[in-house]
Amino acid sequence: MSEKCPKKWQGECPRRLSRGGCYISSHHLFYPNTVYETPLEQRFRELPSNKLRLCRNVEAGIHEADPDGPPKPTIEVMEYCVGQEQLRRELEGRRP
Repeated sequence: MSEKCPKKWQGECPRRLSRGGCYISSHHLFYPNTVYETPLEQRFRELPSNKLRLCRNVEAGIHEADPDGPPKPTIEVMEYCVGQEQLRRELEGRRP
């Protein structure tokens, strides 16, 4: 079952009365998915820092307002971000 939105988010959510109700969704900051084709691009898109947990209704509003999403970063930027995430994970693994 999906995680329900906190009451403060439900306000005017049209989904709150639907069968599924108002629920939390993972919003990718870099979308649409079809633009990110290679393994590197997909890995970049899935970085924890590139996702937010939002009310599904809020997320739908974002996509409706800007269906094309933000400009796709360069390969160099994506490589750097993925590399930084790998380094962060390695350093966390070495902590006592």
